[in-house]
Amino acid sequence: FSLVSKDLAEHIVGGLAVQVWDAFSVGETITLGNGLSGKVVSIGLVETEIESSNDVITKIPNSKIVNERVSNISRATKSQ
Repeated sequence: FSLVSKDLAEHIVGGLAVQVWDAFSVGETITLGNGLSGKVVSIGLVETEIESSNDVITKIPNSKIVNERVSNISRATKSQ
């Protein structure tokens, strides 16, 4: 039981960190350091859902996202 509680606590803390961190918002396109790329569909307290270009939705625990490199493609500026 304590291991489950610890994992849940890590996911919730990760969820709060993702929301406070403001690295991405729903509707934006991001790429994670593990290579996953897509549009953010939802940001929950425990997990974030990302929809890939082939319409596959992947649920990622927020505790994993806070430890990944995140590139926000939607906020990137293009040099001219």
